[in-house]
Amino acid sequence: MRDRTLFDWGLDSRFAPKLRQHYLDERRHLLTLLEAAIAEGEIQDQDPEFLAQVALDILQASLRAMHRSGRKESAEACVDRALACLLHGIGGRP
Repeated sequence: MRDRTLFDWGLDSRFAPKLRQHYLDERRHLLTLLEAAIAEGEIQDQDPEFLAQVALDILQASLRAMHRSGRKESAEACVDRALACLLHGIGGRP
């Protein structure tokens, strides 16, 4: 049940298994990066699983905003917005 809430987007196609595996591989890579950043004191010493989910959820929110706005926006701008929110929060200017 836990995996369904984290990884199931309601896709049921022949591509779903490969997409899910790609997502899991990238999530594992993100966990490695977060663990290294924690060890170096670059980011808060929080549970890496929690931080990975926060990062991915912020990216998903940025992608959703890009698609729902109807504006032409590059993938780079979408990722930059997500990173700004992730690294600087939403309470102040980056």
